[in-house]
Amino acid sequence: TKIKNFHLKPIIFHQDFQKRNTQQLNIFDVKIAQLSLKEIVLAKKKLGLTNASFNGTNILIFKTNTKPQAKKDDAVKTAIDIQEVISTNATLKIVNPNQQDFLNTGLFGVNVKKYIYDNGKANAPIPFLYENFDVKGQSVALNTGDQKINIAAYALNDSSGEFRKISLKPAIQSPQKTTADMNIERIHYSINDWKFIEKKLKLDVRNVLIEEANGKILAKKKTSIKKTNNTYDGLEFPLLIKNVEVKNSNLTYDQGQQPLTFKHLNAQFSNIEMNESTSKKGIPFKKGDYKIQSK
Repeated sequence: TKIKNFHLKPIIFHQDFQKRNTQQLNIFDVKIAQLSLKEIVLAKKKLGLTNASFNGTNILIFKTNTKPQAKKDDAVKTAIDIQEVISTNATLKIVNPNQQDFLNTGLFGVNVKKYIYDNGKANAPIPFLYENFDVKGQSVALNTGDQKINIAAYALNDSSGEFRKISLKPAIQSPQKTTADMNIERIHYSINDWKFIEKKLKLDVRNVLIEEANGKILAKKKTSIKKTNNTYDGLEFPLLIKNVEVKNSNLTYDQGQQPLTFKHLNAQFSNIEMNESTSKKGIPFKKGDYKIQSK
């Protein structure tokens, strides 16, 4: 089965949608140049697809000001089961309610062995199951509100990932915010395991490598730091990082007075842990072994 020039189009503009009293969180505008399927299974409350191939998919998502509400257990009416998904030449753009871009990507490709979405996972942080995914792409621009992030290229799978030529620039200038102004040649990570437990992320990281990070960390001023405990409600403790290595970097930590500078920095950190106790401290990690070389 082949479908060409598919278009899921909103019937009203984003600006008009914002004015309406609606509970919808997002508006979708999706174009697919070509979609091919080996097999389609339609049954009661179930959609099954086999060997789904998407080429030239352009996804545009408009975010609204609607606040997420708790989902009922029966909120998802249809289960979706897709075997062997391949998407090539895709793009994704997400626009904030103020019309500013939140995320904008260049072309990327996705390969997923299995994707299952059903009502049993409707309330989970990730409401679907998957097996063996690979994502590769170029050019990502992200604006978090505090930080502008640009990535030239990336490759991700379910056990590791790599980002190349990362640029971080402050989106705002505020003594109440910690931001970064730097360029990083490469970041690579590998993980032992990640999963959600009672809607909290359980993360066990094996290795993190940061190469050629050059720039500044602009820390919020001490007078702006409230004496309250930090909260990490979305994390399941302990969070573990076995090894972190920083290579050939030049970094400055600037809090307004006597900036701390590391030139030709090479550093290794091991057995880093964040737990219930350390999360209440200014530096929320338990220090393991470390070695720092700098000029």
